[in-house]
Amino acid sequence: MLTAIGSLDVDGNFRIPKFPPEGLARDRRICRADVSKRNEPIFFGIEAEDADKFLREKLHILVKETIGETAVSLLYRDVGYIACRGDKAFSEFRQQEAIEDFRAARIYLSEFPESDDRTRTEIILRMKEATPLLENSGYLSIELEELLAPVINQSIQIKWFEMLARASFDLSVHYAVTGQIHRSLDVAEKAYEQLYQSEAIGLRIIAIRTVTTPLLLLGEFVRAKALLKEIVQLGESLKTISQHSNPLLDSFVLDLIVTAKSFLSLVSWILGYPDQAVRLSTEAINAADALEGRNGPNTVCHVRCFAGAQLAEFLHNYAQVKLHAVKALEIGERHNLTNWEGHANMVKGWALCKLGEDVVLGQTMLEIRIQRSFNNAGGLYHLAHYLMLDADIYLGTGSLDRAEEMLLEAEKQALKAGERYWLSEVYRTMGELCNRQGRLELAEKRFVQAINIALEQSAVSFELRAVMGLARLWRNLDKVRQARCKLKQVLSKFTEGFETPDLADAMALLAQLK
Repeated sequence: MLTAIGSLDVDGNFRIPKFPPEGLARDRRICRADVSKRNEPIFFGIEAEDADKFLREKLHILVKETIGETAVSLLYRDVGYIACRGDKAFSEFRQQEAIEDFRAARIYLSEFPESDDRTRTEIILRMKEATPLLENSGYLSIELEELLAPVINQSIQIKWFEMLARASFDLSVHYAVTGQIHRSLDVAEKAYEQLYQSEAIGLRIIAIRTVTTPLLLLGEFVRAKALLKEIVQLGESLKTISQHSNPLLDSFVLDLIVTAKSFLSLVSWILGYPDQAVRLSTEAINAADALEGRNGPNTVCHVRCFAGAQLAEFLHNYAQVKLHAVKALEIGERHNLTNWEGHANMVKGWALCKLGEDVVLGQTMLEIRIQRSFNNAGGLYHLAHYLMLDADIYLGTGSLDRAEEMLLEAEKQALKAGERYWLSEVYRTMGELCNRQGRLELAEKRFVQAINIALEQSAVSFELRAVMGLARLWRNLDKVRQARCKLKQVLSKFTEGFETPDLADAMALLAQLK
């Protein structure tokens, strides 16, 4: 009989005993037959480092004088030993070795009779295998679905909500970054139903955070902002209750509270609060830089790419876009986090072009990684955004036909995936392109499309950008009164940020529309 593994303490924190689980070690015990006929386990509960040292120094003697080849072979099939070895590899950032060890342990575990204890052990091994895989490849790995979908079903079956929370978050994000946004939301909402009423704050944070990623991609910014604010508030409550770390939250490859604040900064800008966005961005960056746990480097990369580079893009601060992208690349390389290489290089390449430092190199960096997305090597996350950035470069160099190709592909990819985060911006940029091509009627149609989508989303900053494009078009068509009225109307929705570039440009344009 396997022993139960894992428990929840009185504070709602998840505890996992070190491998090997006692029951597994007892069932798979390797015995030495000595003259007294006593059965003594050669390996039982030894830490991985000690076990490795034991084998290196003693194995040849044991083979010759005591247990023989069969027992040594069995030892290398011991679930507890292999899992211990995987833990050791993981602790030393040897992710691929850890993945292989946990996978091997899971295979050998399948030889045990079915039971709740075996199910719990399998869940642990699947999650242990998923963690270095996420660090190594990010959420793009096609293996994640095979690993995590069973964990969700098994965890619901035995009511192990901590593992349900972890697996649901990771699988939901996997679906989101691979362009399966509605599947992502489906997984997230099922987890939310199971976990949100929990008394454990950590579980509630995970439940909410799991829903926010697909909501953002679907352009449901108002609901996403409310949920992200709730996460930040719960995080503060967690600090008040306990000064210690939360083992369940610490087990994620990202800090869910810090990355929530990172996304909150972007949503605040989109919804028309630029000053709040800048303040939240600074707080998220500082919080990420201060992290000391295992998930610190991944969180820094996330925050630098989103609260850093993407917000700087919104604010037309191209030097800051480049700075944050370079920082993410440095951290990623130092910790072997290859999953951030694509995103950071694309925005860095775009920034190089906008700064006029090296347009050829910058656009090559961007387009190589866009092509990888189409080859299923880079992921579909925000693909419409990257195609739009490429179109922006072509607009800057006067290659209008190529810009049109990129924008049509951006529209196609956004509609295919159901992603509406960038759709207003895609149509606005199409309007700018059509205006330059002299297709004024189509330009007006595109600007109106962009405005209508932004209005549906309460995305005031996106609305302002589209209205400015339409106002410039109408000014040239002698529709100055309509242009002024439209621009004044959207400007009235802002209460802050009047020194930021878009608002400053809008105020200057309004002054010209007389």
